[in-house]
Amino acid sequence: MKYLIKFSKEGYIKYISHLDMIRLFKRAFKKSGLHLEHSQGFNPHPKMTFAQPLSLGYISEGELLEIDTKADFEPSEIVKILGDVMPEGITIVNCKRLNERTKGVAGKITEAKYEISISNENIDEFLKQDQIIAYKNRRRKKNLRK
Repeated sequence: MKYLIKFSKEGYIKYISHLDMIRLFKRAFKKSGLHLEHSQGFNPHPKMTFAQPLSLGYISEGELLEIDTKADFEPSEIVKILGDVMPEGITIVNCKRLNERTKGVAGKITEAKYEISISNENIDEFLKQDQIIAYKNRRRKKNLRK
């Protein structure tokens, strides 16, 4: 069965890298008894995919994780079981069942919302600029004023 898990990440856990976050969830699934499907081949891995992993040092209210389980669970049961084994800073917000034929969620995400807090006397000067450009992957730039 396929599920989409939404979780929040806050506090000191924001300093955990993406690879460590993968390890954290692998251990949490193992500890919780929620058995995941594994990939086939020489070095099998649990079938779990993070949609748009968050950069180091950021907190989030809505990170997405797609998983494939061996058994069928009620989504509320996954929230409870997984929530009980998560460390401080990770909160399982919700879970929903996905159609087995649904393609990966990561490719369907078209936007993200960021909130930036700046504490500086020069903020007025910064905001008076005609354009505030943000670069993503160094290929595309977007004017944040629009």
